[in-house]
Amino acid sequence: MDLLIHFLMPQPIFGFFPLITLAVASLVMSGVGMAMSYSAAKTTAKNQQAAADYNAAVQRQTAEQQAAYAEQQALYQQKTAANQAEQERLERDSAQKSERTAAKQRRARIESSYAAAGVTLAGTSAENALAEQATTDEFNILENNRISKTKQKYLLAGGDLAQWEGSTQAAMTRWAGNSSANLSLFEGLASAQATKMQGNASLISQGSSFLSQSATTYSDIKGLGDSSKFFS
Repeated sequence: MDLLIHFLMPQPIFGFFPLITLAVASLVMSGVGMAMSYSAAKTTAKNQQAAADYNAAVQRQTAEQQAAYAEQQALYQQKTAANQAEQERLERDSAQKSERTAAKQRRARIESSYAAAGVTLAGTSAENALAEQATTDEFNILENNRISKTKQKYLLAGGDLAQWEGSTQAAMTRWAGNSSANLSLFEGLASAQATKMQGNASLISQGSSFLSQSATTYSDIKGLGDSSKFFS
């Protein structure tokens, strides 16, 4: 009878210890799985935050490049307009000198022709005509000067307007870029926090299961130990 019981009951080497090993291994695997799950959640949250930081940096950089280009174009247009206005002024200065010289030369030729004919201009209608022509020539010169100055003002005003528009566009571009970058950062932070919270919740849940499994495993091992003592 003792020999029969010996073969039917689990043996210490091949029966009791393998059961303990399996129970402990299962518990360890649960703990490892819990740790890996929590670590994966932390890594995911870190990657989400890093991606948000990168996207925000790219958005700010792109906005800054676009704004700088808008400012450069505006300054170029303003400088071009200023150069055109200066060129207009120089050309008009040269033109009015030529116009006055031409008016004087025309009067001198008329006076010379009268003198060559032995006729004096004093008190004649020709003298009045020359005086009126001189007044008309001066009026035309002054009018051309006025037109030129108006053109110069319009050119300068157009350049200033282009510079203002460029600066405004640059400011709006920077604002939009910063707003998008801040939104990306906020969304990244929110996603990372949500992932961390999910990881923490999962850790708590798995930890609770792990503790329950540990208690069950301990109870089973203790029961097996008591049984082995009984049959030893």
